[in-house]
Amino acid sequence: DPNPDSPNQIQWEGNAVHETMTLADILEVMELKNPPWDNPHNWLRERIVGLMDYCAANNKKFVWAFGGWSDLTKTISDDQVDLLVSMLVTLLQRHGGDGIDFDWEHLSDHKLSDAPLHAQQRLIVGKVIVALKDSLVAAGLADKLIIYTPRYNGFLENGAYNSLELATDGEAIDVVNYVEDNSAYGVDAIDFVHFMMYDIDAREAFSDATSPCFVLSQYDDVVASARRYIAASKIVMGFYPGFQAYTGEWCGIEHDKATISHLDGETGGIMFWAVNDRKVSPLNGQSVGQNSNALAAFAAGL
Repeated sequence: DPNPDSPNQIQWEGNAVHETMTLADILEVMELKNPPWDNPHNWLRERIVGLMDYCAANNKKFVWAFGGWSDLTKTISDDQVDLLVSMLVTLLQRHGGDGIDFDWEHLSDHKLSDAPLHAQQRLIVGKVIVALKDSLVAAGLADKLIIYTPRYNGFLENGAYNSLELATDGEAIDVVNYVEDNSAYGVDAIDFVHFMMYDIDAREAFSDATSPCFVLSQYDDVVASARRYIAASKIVMGFYPGFQAYTGEWCGIEHDKATISHLDGETGGIMFWAVNDRKVSPLNGQSVGQNSNALAAFAAGL
């Protein structure tokens, strides 16, 4: 079972891609039966289909998120890549959606305990992306998005830009370099890279930080580090406007508006995390979802 307090230190069993709320095979969750209630997960299927329909009617994209903090820390082995890719392609073929977002957050967990596993894990997302792109094209689904979501330090290494060194440094470099070297589409096999620039106190991320919140110069450094490997149009900066996990702090909606204005034209866009979180921020009495909606409207008006 997914456990955000203690993610399972195991590798995928290879039987199915499990949906988080039901723990069932996502292909079973999404199956429309006759009558519908013969599917015990139809309540969730209806919610997902409703969101898909809303996106289609409002010129928005519905992207399946795969991974997260509660995911397995050893993800998959190299010989499971083709099996996983076939399941993801089947999901898109049978049940729709505009792409897949890989949010695999434990690629560096075993750096000190298992060097061979660590080396394998640092490349596995790249291997999945290369195989998925080829399979999507072969299936006539070349328009489906492939998104990769690393932390803010995905393209930082060796203390660059006054960054404090962490085990996860450079994960995105390994992923993007593998894709660049092994895909016929080069780095364009990846449509967007979403940055988790939250959930950590900025003073734990940069040696010269004096505030718990990231400031404009630090956003500039993260963007500059990424632009050495990917086009600015692929960079999507992440915000978590409210209560954050780990040591992250939110400095308020005006702080985020100033940051979004600063990044306008320098990146491909912005994204928000945990918009379904109903906890209310003491800074403005609004939930993460309400703050996200306000910031999205602000960004759309720039």
